[in-house]
Amino acid sequence: RLKVSEYENYYSSSCRKAAREFKAILKVLTDAPPEVRVEVRFAVADRILPFLNEYGFSNEPLETALELALAELVKDVATPEFQPQRDQIIKWMRRYHDKGNHGMTDELLACLLELSATEEELRDTIHWLEKKGSWSSYYRKLIAELYAKLGDEEAELAALSKNLEEMPDHWRLAEFWTKQGAADKALKTCWDGVQRGKGYSEELFAFLREDCLRRDDAEGLFTLLVEHLKRPYGGWHVEQLSASRRMLYRESSSSGDFLQEHELLRDRLHKQGDTAGLVRLYTLYLNPLKVSLSLYQEMEHLLPEPERGAITEKVLGHLKQKIGKDTWGSSPERRLLAEIYAHGKHWDALLDLVKNDFDLLAHYKDRLAPLHPHVYLEAYTKEVEKLINGRGRSNYRAAAEHLLEIREFYERHLNQSRKWLVYLEELKRANLKLRALHEELGKVRL
Repeated sequence: RLKVSEYENYYSSSCRKAAREFKAILKVLTDAPPEVRVEVRFAVADRILPFLNEYGFSNEPLETALELALAELVKDVATPEFQPQRDQIIKWMRRYHDKGNHGMTDELLACLLELSATEEELRDTIHWLEKKGSWSSYYRKLIAELYAKLGDEEAELAALSKNLEEMPDHWRLAEFWTKQGAADKALKTCWDGVQRGKGYSEELFAFLREDCLRRDDAEGLFTLLVEHLKRPYGGWHVEQLSASRRMLYRESSSSGDFLQEHELLRDRLHKQGDTAGLVRLYTLYLNPLKVSLSLYQEMEHLLPEPERGAITEKVLGHLKQKIGKDTWGSSPERRLLAEIYAHGKHWDALLDLVKNDFDLLAHYKDRLAPLHPHVYLEAYTKEVEKLINGRGRSNYRAAAEHLLEIREFYERHLNQSRKWLVYLEELKRANLKLRALHEELGKVRL
């Protein structure tokens, strides 16, 4: 106990060293009497948390030590004989949760919920959460869970039904109705959620998708897909999403490219030979435009003429309209149109699209350079000049790599080895004083 008190003003000590000392103190408490464990663990927590709160910063070693102390403390005071200590700890946790100038609010709240065991404690915690913000979806969820612990279904339903704005709120209410055996109410709540709720809930979509399959309801799947395409994180194919957003669709098809509603409708309509239905399906992706190369290829593969030509022309028209008259910049629309042109082997159209965008031009070098070496030679020499004028070793290194490709254009595609040597010699002479540039050229043997 004395050793803990030594750290009452440990602020000038190394945080890492202090954390090691605190962990050592906690470790030797295993065989100590219960009242000693409670007192010392609380003392450790009461030294660390005020420090983190006062300075408002995150410190992993100290936070880890605090988590260890709190986890064991919650277990220690679970028995009735420690009711006074539990009351004190609950008040302490609420005070620092309300202050919130630290990174441990979630851990404190989890401990508070675990400590709330008696009916009085549960109702007191509910009252505290309601004062903190019953408007919050997160707090309403916790309040409903605490009412469920109390067995108060009426109050639980009231908490779940309040301010239904987010899709996850609708899903929690639907789960409640499902447990009550009220399938119709659960279904209505889910449809309300996907049509009016904010945010995203895969559980809602999965529930309704399964219901549509069970009832063989193609119209329901169409409605569900329309709503899915409206979601901020729905609708774009996986290849167009960031890695974090791809996790939302991990349960999708083995190819992982499309939303499940799309796949179910596509397979059903194709099997039935329903061309009009397929056109209706693909039209959903046109306004606003949410097309990928995978979807474009699927349209080509599944639609017969003249429907295929009509809808692919609409896709191309939308892309060209998005790109507009601006011939610069690698927008998503420009990149997709380039992919489509490359897929269709429309090389002249592809070159016209990418010729003023060096990154895209370089991306299609293997396909276009043999056909248009002079275009590539001009673009790469301008890029090398720009990099050298920009100075810096990283620019020189990139310029040297591009020079290797310029050599390929001269020697392989134009059969002009002599001109390559003249060009390289003139470039070196013009930049004779740039020692770092010559070092980078030497590294690639130029």
